[in-house]
Amino acid sequence: MCSLLRVNHAATTHPAHPHGHQPHTTATTSGDGAMDREQILHLYDWHPGICFRHPGKGAIPTTVIGVIHPRGEGQRDIRACTDCVIDLENATRERLARADEPYRPGQLGEATG
Repeated sequence: MCSLLRVNHAATTHPAHPHGHQPHTTATTSGDGAMDREQILHLYDWHPGICFRHPGKGAIPTTVIGVIHPRGEGQRDIRACTDCVIDLENATRERLARADEPYRPGQLGEATG
């Protein structure tokens, strides 16, 4: 049995962004409140790793979006590449809009409720 744990992105260090920019912790929004791709990506910490959806790409910039504990195997990070983070953020935004709940980008991997 595996369990997904909360990942605290605010408490981690901020290495170089995958596109050469330094990430920041304060979200900047456009006039309509929507953030663009780069702004969302800046909310995460990026390190070389294997994306859970694209293992064939090898080590690429990824961020931890979850942690699992497979029985007898210790802790394993679930990592996502930039494209997957944007896909997951879009899916989260759409799901929350249908539920009439507020959307805050940068929360992938954090426990809710």
